[in-house]
Amino acid sequence: MMWKDKYKIGVELIDQQHKELFRRVSDFTETIRNEENWEDKLDKVKETMAFMQEFLLQSDKRCVSIDDRCGPPAREFKGGRGFDSR
Repeated sequence: MMWKDKYKIGVELIDQQHKELFRRVSDFTETIRNEENWEDKLDKVKETMAFMQEFLLQSDKRCVSIDDRCGPPAREFKGGRGFDSR
């Protein structure tokens, strides 16, 4: 996966986190496709799964934090899309 500027939502903190997510998924994909045996890949797989779990668990907290600092307009994406309001 390659990050593209068209994915930016205009909130620097979230854009940086999304870039990191793309980097991690790209590294993970490269590791999985590599010809090494599974045991040699296991550490990277575990590292990526731990990152993804933490990333997803913290996503609601990040959204609330962004609202607190930037106000509700920060919740809106380009093109009229928005965050889930949960």
